[in-house]
Amino acid sequence: MASRLLHNRGFMSNLVVGAKETSFPSWMSTDLRQPGSRLDVRRAEDWSRSFAVNSIDRIVAEHMLEHLTLEDGLIALCNIRRHLKPGGHVRIAVPDAYNPDPAYQEHCRPGGKGQAWARLFLYQADEPEHKTHYNYKSLSALMLRAGLTPRLLEYHDEQGVFHRGQWKLEDGPVQRYYNSPYNLNVYLPFHGFQNLSLIIDGVKPSSVSDAVAIADSCEVALSQRVSVVDRPVGKDSTGNLLLFGALALGAILVVSYAAYE
Repeated sequence: MASRLLHNRGFMSNLVVGAKETSFPSWMSTDLRQPGSRLDVRRAEDWSRSFAVNSIDRIVAEHMLEHLTLEDGLIALCNIRRHLKPGGHVRIAVPDAYNPDPAYQEHCRPGGKGQAWARLFLYQADEPEHKTHYNYKSLSALMLRAGLTPRLLEYHDEQGVFHRGQWKLEDGPVQRYYNSPYNLNVYLPFHGFQNLSLIIDGVKPSSVSDAVAIADSCEVALSQRVSVVDRPVGKDSTGNLLLFGALALGAILVVSYAAYE
């Protein structure tokens, strides 16, 4: 209901998914846990409840996709492509697996120390940790599978060289880009490095025939992965496995100590 009211006021053409508390003027913010504008990007029913097909000009997903599995990421991008207008785009920003800085990688890679810190101090109890670590090749390939044409904006290549193209912030506001105010004033002083994102725009074809063909292939991908979206939202088996491992290790140490005694 909230999104349809915003559509009537002209806000629906710009959408932020996985926004949490982030908001931008003239952009509608949605999140999995946001009352009144809840949107699980994996669930077609969440999209259809609030948005018409081919109705959104621009979508931003900043540091959201890495919290999904690769399969869930494909489902999310297929739903995004379906609701974008022909010629519209989604701006994806995620941690960059080709960033050569070891401190950066330890901070953001799945299973890294940064994720353990975030679990303790940042994430909500049911909020999933990082599951997928993208580089420009793997994210571009996923976009192509979802029927989106990738347009590279900021990324590191295989040799760790940073590339930055020409792009406009107003076409998709993100906070974690090269020399952004957020990076220079918050991240760099606190962590000692900029949180440089891999940033790629995924563009929906303008041709109606191309869009129909891609929609058909995307529907096949979605139908083959229907069980993925039936999983409970926010459940993260990684934390359970780590807890089980810690308990098992503790039991082994206790038994060993008792035997030694």
